Amino acid sequence: METVTIRQEIDFEISPMSVYNALMSSEHHAAFTEAEADVENEEGGKFQAYDGYIIGENIQLKPGEKIIQNWRAIEENWPEDHWSRIEFHLSDNEEEGTRLIFVQKDLPKIIAESVSNGWHKYYWKPMKSYFKAKGELT
Repeated sequence: METVTIRQEIDFEISPMSVYNALMSSEHHAAFTEAEADVENEEGGKFQAYDGYIIGENIQLKPGEKIIQNWRAIEENWPEDHWSRIEFHLSDNEEEGTRLIFVQKDLPKIIAESVSNGWHKYYWKPMKSYFKAKGELT
């Protein structure tokens, strides 16, 4: 199976810790995606999102700075035994608040375009709307 890496940069008008909390809190994650999420906020902890469509495990967590996870989608074109690695790198961006550099490695090429577009449609845009309504997350 051929795999690819995708990389995206997104700016948020909120602190790196708030972005981290949105991703690593079951409550906030479920609220901005409008779908069930269960996130264990600890290294080695499991997570599921989008009503079980996404599952994975936390590899490395540095609050407000970095999230690294093994990640997979439960869908027909995703091989059952294959995992990709996702990385969220958060840093202060004086102009915007937070610069998020997102990297997904070992993504099956057959669905890479769909998954890449999905991050924008189902994560980055809803997160920005959620932050506008909620402000800083603690």
